[in-house]
Amino acid sequence: MNVFFEASDITVEKYNRFKKTFSENNIECVCDGSLDHKIEEIRCIKDESEIKKIAKAQEITEKSYLEVLNYLKPGVSERRVALELEHLIKLNGGEGVSFDLITITGKRLHCLTEFRQMILSVREISLLLISAQFLTAITAILRVR
Repeated sequence: MNVFFEASDITVEKYNRFKKTFSENNIECVCDGSLDHKIEEIRCIKDESEIKKIAKAQEITEKSYLEVLNYLKPGVSERRVALELEHLIKLNGGEGVSFDLITITGKRLHCLTEFRQMILSVREISLLLISAQFLTAITAILRVR
């Protein structure tokens, strides 16, 4: 009997520990990348239900982006914009965000550091990295305004 491991997702230390334990029970461990290849093949193939979920997640993300544009005005903090985006994603049918939303404006567009307290000024350029999750599908968009 064999047990396969994802070579790209296990440390040498963990693999050696598993290998020792399994070998005591006459089970061979395989960590040659073959499982990684099979998993990648499966991930590349989307069935009809997965495609529909991805499309719905994208629709939710786009709709939320268009609606949050109403909040982009002088005096509104980046934190408020991020909170509104998360709220809109949920109102529009999303289960939430798949990673922390990034809202950056003005002079700080050159770096992705702490961003939440900046207040928008007149005619500032804004960068929004938005993600939405719908069931098991995740989508993300990057918009510069």
